Amino acid sequence: MIRRMSLLLALFLAIPPAAKGLPSPIEKSAREMLMNLNAGRFDVASKDFNDQMRATLPVSSLDDVRRQIVEKVGMFRTITEAHLKREGEVRMVELMARYEKYPVQVRVAFDGYDRIAAIYFNPIMPAAADPALEATARQLLENIVNARFDQATKVFNAQMLAQLPADALSALSKTIIEKYGAFRSVNEVHQRNEQGFRIIDLHATYDTSLLKISVVFDKDGKVGGLRIGPLTK
Repeated sequence: MIRRMSLLLALFLAIPPAAKGLPSPIEKSAREMLMNLNAGRFDVASKDFNDQMRATLPVSSLDDVRRQIVEKVGMFRTITEAHLKREGEVRMVELMARYEKYPVQVRVAFDGYDRIAAIYFNPIMPAAADPALEATARQLLENIVNARFDQATKVFNAQMLAQLPADALSALSKTIIEKYGAFRSVNEVHQRNEQGFRIIDLHATYDTSLLKISVVFDKDGKVGGLRIGPLTK
């Protein structure tokens, strides 16, 4: 019973403040500012600016701010996280926002009267892909597209080769063509880590759809996984 109570207490203490009740006034203000800015409601977005902020970022310039954000990271989707922070005497609300292309860290600084004193937009861009892994992933896709399946499987590790030999890869390629048409081009390349594996994502255009080809590499640089499907935002 004591152990159970200890576990429950530990879980209770682990809950962040935002999960216990309503957001703080400055968090609410930061959220409203960002939502209204992205919706083009600039007068409302600036309602909590202090005088210095209004001089630095007048309402007339907010449309240009929004346009620059959209050009870089796409359209706004939602706010995924909110954290209260303090840097010296300055209180900050840090919002993690999801946009079409990349997430954005939005840091909103407040003065002593709970007025917005500064806003910082920091897009979280993906790390540059490892050139060797990117080259292998591109070559693998090229071999599949050109029906060189024996050549394509040479970069597979033993487990991957057992699961997807050349004849199975040929069948997979035919299914992709039947469903999405012919390959056209690779538009973007990104690298990410997932459960200790390095993954190269190729965003590719086919006749009828945009696809994401995810090539999973093991610790030795061999291909240990391949996922192909529609590109979702």
